Amino acid sequence: MRGVLFVAALAVVAVPTAHADKKKTVEPPPPAPRPARVPGPDDAKVTALLDKIAADPAARAAAITELGTLAPHELGALADYLGRKHTFEIADRRKPLVAIKASVPDKTGKFIASNASPKDAIAEDAFDWLAELGKLDAGKPDNAALGEVIADDVAIRVLAAAKDPAAAVIIFDAAFADETMLYRDECGRYLRKAEPYSIPELTKESWGDGDRRRYATFQLERLDRQEPSKALSAAEGDEALMIAILDTFRQLKLREAVHAVWTKVNDDRPRVRAAARATWMDYITGPPPRPAPKKKLQLPGGKLTKKEKPLWLTYRELADN
Repeated sequence: MRGVLFVAALAVVAVPTAHADKKKTVEPPPPAPRPARVPGPDDAKVTALLDKIAADPAARAAAITELGTLAPHELGALADYLGRKHTFEIADRRKPLVAIKASVPDKTGKFIASNASPKDAIAEDAFDWLAELGKLDAGKPDNAALGEVIADDVAIRVLAAAKDPAAAVIIFDAAFADETMLYRDECGRYLRKAEPYSIPELTKESWGDGDRRRYATFQLERLDRQEPSKALSAAEGDEALMIAILDTFRQLKLREAVHAVWTKVNDDRPRVRAAARATWMDYITGPPPRPAPKKKLQLPGGKLTKKEKPLWLTYRELADN
């Protein structure tokens, strides 16, 4: 009897929706390109403060504090600073990081095990680059680039403290840019510290390709925010952030998020409710998704189904159900 019920259930899953019969299947649209940056009124001030942090250890603490007050509305200046052509070559900036036993990737982005920071997850999150770099002797030849490394690290930290999803985009890009790839471990640490504001960017990148996808997935797993309902619950105290996460689900057409989005379509907050319904409408309208791959499934007793069956339901089928 159980075998009969199982086969019947498979038959229900295998029935195609009406949408798939009527319309040509297409890929979900790619994410919209990021807009060009508009220069801010305090760009020059941000750059001057970072230069002071690099050059003047005595004024460093005060400059960091002042920089923190500018960061929320001057993210673009911080991005430009990290992306600039640095005074010191990568090999020179690597030396002080190796001296503090920081995890530093090679030129391909792979980490060198012999120079790794603590392996324990809690100790790794607590590993403080800035404190360790501050202990080094700037007068030694190997530490010539120390000030520049410290300024870059401060820029990453200030971005993480901005409580803005746009800041997480800058940190993530810095982890893969040629000039700042050697800070990849620190970028990951501060993407985690920026949670929940880093969730939209990490979610988006976790459905991309290659190293960026693996890196983003690792950060989400460390945060335990890969599951969409957990991502939304992390944003419960910030309406704008919840809307940003819902919009990320909408752009990605994330099938794993169907049930999580459904829980918000009647939310008490009008803006959240509108965002959830917009995401839901994108799930159930427009070009249908790619069909799920098929294979013959194993039935109780070891036999295979006569026909190939879909391995999962698409977001359209989940939403229709």
